[in-house]
Amino acid sequence: MSLIATLARLEAVSTGRAQPAATVRHRHLSDQPLVLVPLTTAGEAGAPLGALVGTDRDAPHLLVVPQPRDRDLRFAFLAELADIVLPYVDGYAAAVEAAERNETDPETGKRVKVEVELCADAPQLILPSRAGVDFVRLLGRSMRFRRTAEQDPETPYPAPPRVPLLGRWLTHFGERARVPGSSLLPAMTDLLARHWSTGQSTLEDQHLGALLAWIDPPEGRSGAEAALEAELARDEQGQLRHPPAGPATDPAFDNKLLAPAFERYDRARTALAAAEDGLEADDRLGAPRLHRGLPSGRDRPPGRLPVDGTGPAGNPGEVPGRLGGEPRGAGTAGGTPGAMAAVTGPRHPHRRTESGPPPEAADAYSPDGWEANHAVPARLAEHRVPWQP
Repeated sequence: MSLIATLARLEAVSTGRAQPAATVRHRHLSDQPLVLVPLTTAGEAGAPLGALVGTDRDAPHLLVVPQPRDRDLRFAFLAELADIVLPYVDGYAAAVEAAERNETDPETGKRVKVEVELCADAPQLILPSRAGVDFVRLLGRSMRFRRTAEQDPETPYPAPPRVPLLGRWLTHFGERARVPGSSLLPAMTDLLARHWSTGQSTLEDQHLGALLAWIDPPEGRSGAEAALEAELARDEQGQLRHPPAGPATDPAFDNKLLAPAFERYDRARTALAAAEDGLEADDRLGAPRLHRGLPSGRDRPPGRLPVDGTGPAGNPGEVPGRLGGEPRGAGTAGGTPGAMAAVTGPRHPHRRTESGPPPEAADAYSPDGWEANHAVPARLAEHRVPWQP
């Protein structure tokens, strides 16, 4: 830190406001930049949690990943992000201007002048902080070498078509951000800290809310008081009133709001797999069909249940806890025989009642055949599901 910068910080402490460190702007700002505010999952550096992105401050796009550990949901999030970022980048390819430059002729080896077309302007992605720039670089590296189904039909977990292209662009933006004076991927905290000197450390300047509090504090309050409130103020539920602008989230938010939301989503997805027709649940969850010749819920004989063959348990709409030790097909409700017993009649001596992997299906309508065809949904959702005729 230079002597002038130290003096400016001391003046900021004494006056309670950030002091200007420059009279002109030393960075290029586009007329229509694309602002990206990414969030990442705690403990999962490469798992995005959500993003706020757009060029209009009044109508940004909010993208979320309901379960960041799900590979398909992450790819869907990246595909949506690509549908926003790539058209914005391609829009700058239309305005070009002719120019001349010297290149080496591959045949003669001499330097010759050639005419080229250069873009008149360049796209600009603005991130809230330096940590967001690092996350964009990491996200680009994780996407640029992904294989799509068109490139390699045999590849496991193929990426959507535009995801690798987005990864290459984000990698380019992230690498250019390391070049001094580059304006393709600026961090707003670095831009403001270059032009304003606050009374806090450079590490504290990476908190965008605290930095803005020093630059423009509320009337009657000092920059130090406003910055402290921006960093630590919490509401009645213990959540930050001014959450950081990513990519890391607050631990109280993770523990009290985010983790229960993940659990509710997982329970809802499990209930969907258990409560509805097996093939429809597979389609909705993106799982491969185990037996495409299996009849749907409309074609199945009355009384056949989707997962475990038990009758209704509890009030309608409730999903009770895990199955106890009773065998499949032996459930009762209100003293009445189970639905499977009502349909199939007396128990056959060869019918399987013990737990464990089901045998191969003899036919689509046998009890063991039904369980074998729905082995995966049954393992995903080991719940007794309320049955409604």
